[in-house]
Amino acid sequence: MKYYDVSIVEVPAWFGFNGNLKPVIIKAKTQNELRKKSRVKGLSVLKNPDSQVFRKAVDKALVDAILPDRLHGHDYLHHHRTILSNVTLKIMNKFNISLMFTFKELREAIGLDRAKVWGRMKYELWLCNKKKVPVIICSGAESPKDLVPARSLLALGELLGLRPEQAKKALNYVHEKILNR
Repeated sequence: MKYYDVSIVEVPAWFGFNGNLKPVIIKAKTQNELRKKSRVKGLSVLKNPDSQVFRKAVDKALVDAILPDRLHGHDYLHHHRTILSNVTLKIMNKFNISLMFTFKELREAIGLDRAKVWGRMKYELWLCNKKKVPVIICSGAESPKDLVPARSLLALGELLGLRPEQAKKALNYVHEKILNR
């Protein structure tokens, strides 16, 4: 199976990947700004959306992947804070909009923030598995020091709760999706 990474930096061959895809990162504060920025070609990733922009992007299938903000906010007693709900997960499944999990998030978080990010990742992945939403696991590298080997990303997927075949699919789902367009 061929593994691909989603990162801004070009990945050398010795990291174990067959290639990488440079995503178009969209940071939109309003729905109109989202509509204008989402007219790009390639893999479009909506980064850190608020709830209204997220819902518009999912309802209209304006982006290919969502990268939520897992660091800020206060968790509830019985579940972690997330922008996902049953309705949005069903719509994401219908339009094949993926949820992204990056190694960079864990690497940048320090101390208790790392535990918060890890807990939210596990909870969101559990919800995605429950509703059969596609998942992308990647390094999310913005500089060469952020690159991670393919085996480490497979292990991250398995630690988050994916079966080994699901973790492998999470590493090559991006290129299948882009090539099938």
